[in-house]
Amino acid sequence: MEYTILLKQIIILFIIAALGFFAYRRGMMTEAGNKSVSKIILYITLPAMIIASVADVSPGFSSLDILFFLFVSFISYGVLGLIAFVVPRIIRSNKADYGVYEFLTMFGNVGFMGFPVLSAVFGSQAVFLAAIFNLPMNLLSFTIGVLMLAPKGTKLQAKELFTPAVTASVIAPLLYLAPIEIPAVIYEGCSVLGGATVPLAMMMIGSAIGSLPFKDIWNMPRIYIVAAVKLLVCPVALWFVLRWFVSDPLVLGTAVILGAMPSATNTTLLCIEYNGNEQLASRSVCISTMLSAVTIPLVLFFYFH
Repeated sequence: MEYTILLKQIIILFIIAALGFFAYRRGMMTEAGNKSVSKIILYITLPAMIIASVADVSPGFSSLDILFFLFVSFISYGVLGLIAFVVPRIIRSNKADYGVYEFLTMFGNVGFMGFPVLSAVFGSQAVFLAAIFNLPMNLLSFTIGVLMLAPKGTKLQAKELFTPAVTASVIAPLLYLAPIEIPAVIYEGCSVLGGATVPLAMMMIGSAIGSLPFKDIWNMPRIYIVAAVKLLVCPVALWFVLRWFVSDPLVLGTAVILGAMPSATNTTLLCIEYNGNEQLASRSVCISTMLSAVTIPLVLFFYFH
């Protein structure tokens, strides 16, 4: 069951990316157009998706529960950050690309792939946990992550710490804990807007790959090494660290499975926005997504046995 859901999500992603690839080759998508679309995603649809992620959660978790989930998530990203720091130095990549490899290793495709897999494995409660775990990811990816991807020497201005995505990451748990009921129309509107994020992002990834000769998409060995670290080493490391102080199998399993997700589509979006290596990012996201069809079932087998 879980594998069928996983395979379906991967096929959907690749079909959408293929549309972007052919759209670029036909001249319907351009680099200038991609910059405009990336701003729409980063400033409108992605923040809406973050807000909508807590919309359908039934009450039942206390403020202390939420704080503990956030604590575990931050610890998880601390572990992933240490691994990410080491990876580009071990593979001896170009120093200009250190940040891209770090981002690819640290941040995963939680929303589109993590949520369905967790729902199949653990049920709806795990989806809520994943939404909470996702909030630090958004906060970190739009602050520390930007510094990883932007050219060396880039400094974040104070106003850049309050981008819509970062703001939404702070507001979302507060909305869940708010003593008043938020009008359904707000969540529904955010859900509709947020639904555009994944297809637009994957089309842009396909478009970025479309600018490369086809043989150059697959012939970079470092990408496969980084994908193996992201998909196998990261979840095992999370399991080893978190099991010492997380006794709840649902919380531990959620963290481990999310750590096994392929590299985040945001890598390409932020590379476009902050002048990072978008072609390297796009190729790496596609490779790690493809390989995850094999590695995620392996991680699930490891965790449950």
